[in-house]
Order: sequence, then structure tokens, then C-alpha cells
Amino acid sequence: MKRRALIAFAIVLVLGLIVPSDVRAFGGLPAGFVDEGIVGGVPAPTAIDWLPSGELLIASQTGVLYRWNGGAAQAVLDLSGVTCSDGEMGLLGVAVDPTFQSGDRFVYLYYTHREGGSCDASSRGNRVSRFSVDGSGNFANEQILIDHIPAPGGNHNAGDLQFDKQNLLYVSVGDGGKDLQTDAAGDTNGNARRLDLLNGKILRIQRDGSIPGSNPFQGAQSTRCATTGRAQSSSEQATAQKKRGKHHKHHQHHNHKKRKHKNRHHGVSGTMCQEIFATGLRNPFRIAFDPDDSGNAQRFFINDVGGGAWEEVDDGQSGADYGWNVREGPCPTGTTENCSPSGTFTEPIHAYAHSTGCVTITGGAFVPNSNNWPASLDHTYLFADLACGLIFARDNTNGGVTTFGSGTGAVDLKFGSDGSLYYTTYEGGGQVRRIRFTG
Repeated sequence: MKRRALIAFAIVLVLGLIVPSDVRAFGGLPAGFVDEGIVGGVPAPTAIDWLPSGELLIASQTGVLYRWNGGAAQAVLDLSGVTCSDGEMGLLGVAVDPTFQSGDRFVYLYYTHREGGSCDASSRGNRVSRFSVDGSGNFANEQILIDHIPAPGGNHNAGDLQFDKQNLLYVSVGDGGKDLQTDAAGDTNGNARRLDLLNGKILRIQRDGSIPGSNPFQGAQSTRCATTGRAQSSSEQATAQKKRGKHHKHHQHHNHKKRKHKNRHHGVSGTMCQEIFATGLRNPFRIAFDPDDSGNAQRFFINDVGGGAWEEVDDGQSGADYGWNVREGPCPTGTTENCSPSGTFTEPIHAYAHSTGCVTITGGAFVPNSNNWPASLDHTYLFADLACGLIFARDNTNGGVTTFGSGTGAVDLKFGSDGSLYYTTYEGGGQVRRIRFTG
């Protein structure tokens, strides 16, 4: 995310665990909606998910996982001793196994692992692990699925974990903040352009870490990168030789057009990472699946935090290249005017300029058609901006975007089984709040 957001986070972290009565809630909501606090006392809550029992799991950037079922939140797993949590690093994502109730009692976490005795750039890396949960709710038996994802700059880690309806696990990974070859930062960081590296990507794996057969980057010049975060050395250039018949298939009702993507990737290896689902992303902090899409390729959106000019929402597509660091938003990097589609990269479905005062896109969630919200909000995607404290609503039928509410800095958004929108915020010492319809 942005440095200004980190300053706000740091201020919140020193406030303690008591939730003040004057904490900001979202106001300006449509008629019939209320915003209310649910859980307090969880410092720096980054992500949430629910167990089948209805208990809420809350990931704290500090490296501690909490469980809440009324009353005070209880720590159930403490990884703080092996987690780097400075800046944008830490415990960043949590997901419950979709078959948890039927016996696969696993919970998946994304965190910045302290690989050595310190959290120096050479001694840290992002990790995706799954933990077993016994009948008493105890967490144990860490199984590492992806390890050593480079974190050279300490920022741009992304860190979201989401399952689709095919029970495949999607992982969002940022560009790492610094180029692994040149140590360059900002829009000169080319990590997202490399197919031999997991940075700047959406990854997709099976629940046990294996590679789905439909992943787009496979074949003779591909390998698994889960143990090292990158492919091993080769002098050949990494090129995007996608698996035929698997690239950019969409449902007709999505009104997607097939696009041809030229391969503008570079790298130090001729080998592509098989975990990659899509590439060319800066810091895809949160992703969200549409629960009402029953197609085989379930629709999902990517909220990619921008650099100097744009924030963007991208339509998740197999094999897509969203253009970073060549493109930002709808424009060539560093440009805000007279931009047009490149014909080379997958364009965002929505982008907004930093001149609006909103500069840090965070969580997003599709409004389920089955909840108790007004029908006028069906087919709507909600997304938050941390810097300006707004939640926006995108009408997915016509692409129009309006303001849904204003107030606190929301980090993660997710709908619960009660039809309410739950969100985490660092304000007030760390909270989970919800927006509920009472009309």
C-alpha cells in the first residue's frame, strides 16, 4: 500500500485495545442501512473468514490469528515469533477450507515469514501455509504450500487468499517493492513482468498445493516454484507460452471479448512458474469472487493498489497480463491524460485517478443476490479506499460507480451468512464492523 496509509496504520496501532465510543463508522449510507461495531481488541486486523460453526477468524498483521464467537476475541494461533510485521508485512490473509465441515479441517494463512534471525530483505519471504484444526479448535501441523516469495522492499506483499467454487485456492502477490535484479523501486521495478517469479501475480493452486491442470503457464518450459518463489536459473528469456485452449475463456453473459496478448515479459530464466494464473500486477491487495456466478470460470475482481496516478479494479482472467509496470490504470505508466486501450494488455474494468483524493484501494465484495439487501443493489460490487475513507458501489450491468458510504478506513470486506457486509479497520485499536440493512 502507500506510505501515507502506513502512517495512519502506525497511529492506530499505538492506541491500544480499547474501542473508543467515538470511532468513525460509515455514514451517508443508503436509507435503511446501519453501521455497527462487532469485534474490538484485535490490533491491525487484515482479513476475516468464517468457520462452518459461525465463528469468525480474524488475522492480525502482528502474526496472531483470533477467533470470535461473541464476547472477547481469543488468540488461537500465534505466529508473531516467526512473522515480520513491520510496514506492510505480517499476517495478511486467511481462508477456511471449503470442505472443512465434511472433514478437511484446514485453515490457510498468508504471512511474511522470518526466514533468518532478522527481518532483513535477505531473511524474509512471504509464505502460504495450511494448518490442521482438531475437534477442540486447536491449530497445529503447518503444511507449507508456497514459500520464499521474495519480499525485497518489505512492501507490495498483497496477501489475499480466496477459494472459487471449484475449490481452487487463489493467492494475490505483490511485486515486492524492489526489483530483484536491479534493486529499483516504483515503476522501474520489473518483477511483475517476469514469468519465472511469483511476484506481481495472481497464483492458483489446489488445496494441497498441487497445480491445477487448467493453469495457463505450463508445458516444457515450466516448473513449480512453490519451494523457492521463483524458477531456477537459465539463460533463456521467460516467454508466455500458454497452454492452448485454456487462455481467456469466458461466459457469454459476461460480455467479455477475447483478447490477444503480446508477450512483453522479461526474466533471468527460460522457465515459467506453473502456479501463475495472471500477471502484470503491482499490489493486488484484495480479490473477491462473485457468489452468484455459477459458471465453471467463476468471475472474480482484483483490487490492485496503484503507484503515482491510478487505482484499479481488474477482471480476473486466466493468463491475463494487466500491464504493470508498463501500464497503470488505463494509461501508460506516469500518464493521466489522452489514454486509450493498448490492445496488448488486459484493461481495468474500473480505474480512478489520484486527483480524486482516493489513492489506496483495499477490500472488495460482490453483493449476494440472496441476501436481504434491496434488489437495486443486486449485481453490485463494493470496494473500499483506505486513504479517503469511502466505499464505492459498481453496477456490474452498466459499469457505473457511485459512493456507497463514507467514514472509516476499511481494509477487508466480506459478506457474512446473515447478509451483512463485514469489514475490518485499524481504527479504534482494531475492529471488525458490519453494515446491516434494517429496512
